[in-house]
Amino acid sequence: MRPFLCASLLISSACGGFAQTASPLPAFEAASVKPAGDPAPQKSGRGGMMVASGCRGGPGTNDPGRFTCSNASLAQIVIAAYQLKAYQLTPPGWMTSTRLDIAAKIPEGTTRGQLILMEQNLLAERFKLAVHFEQKEMQTFELAVGKNGPKLTESEETPPPSPGATPPAPPSGPPKLDGRGLPMLAPGSVTMTAYMNGGTTMRMGGASIEVLVDMLTNRLSRPVINATGLKRRYDITLSFVQDSMSAGRGSAAVSSDGGGALAIPEIAPGPTIFEAVQQQLGLKLESKKGMVDVLVIDHAEKTPIEN
Repeated sequence: MRPFLCASLLISSACGGFAQTASPLPAFEAASVKPAGDPAPQKSGRGGMMVASGCRGGPGTNDPGRFTCSNASLAQIVIAAYQLKAYQLTPPGWMTSTRLDIAAKIPEGTTRGQLILMEQNLLAERFKLAVHFEQKEMQTFELAVGKNGPKLTESEETPPPSPGATPPAPPSGPPKLDGRGLPMLAPGSVTMTAYMNGGTTMRMGGASIEVLVDMLTNRLSRPVINATGLKRRYDITLSFVQDSMSAGRGSAAVSSDGGGALAIPEIAPGPTIFEAVQQQLGLKLESKKGMVDVLVIDHAEKTPIEN
């Protein structure tokens, strides 16, 4: 079981003698936390509309000196700050409806691990957040090889580019559609996702099974354990509908590779994610029970302390 996390430890010298000898935790040089304004919808591709939401920036990104959140719920920010999966937090309803804008300046030379501590410290300072981890029994899934063996395509080794070589241009225009109207995504080394109303196609190029496990964990909001024993890298395409009852009512698809939105025909009902894993990958998801670390909110203020 993970230890209690004392919020005052993050912002003062409380919690006993340990805090008196510990080095000060990393902190942002400056940070503004305020309720989010009404976000302006943005065009996406051919006429689709989207609203930006979430956090970005920091070490390893194209904006290493700034950490920003736009129209992000307090629950989203807590999940990011404590590196949680969605199933590890069951927040009170107001934490999902409280939307915030954050703009923070990151000290030069900050590591990713230090940024996480800065986010936790900010939550403790501005929301008096106090949390602890405990174990909870919940439904989990075990990913195993099906009775007829895996249906996976091993990735080809890609030689490194020659010095000075120009990288190939990404495919232009909207993705082509398969027989059910779901987008067909070009192979690549980056995970790509295409959505349409009720339908999803996911493409993972050169991916380990652990990458697939992470994707399934996020989609199912439950822990998925890798019991396949498969060690190689694979080119994986998985197409499914999240809710077969809603399939066929949409008319737009969006690709995360920047292809934007496009008008498409209605789709016929397709396999659930469980059926798709078995039919398309030769694997199976088996329901289990297991003990899982979850984060419990002990206290949080609904309104942030003034900047």
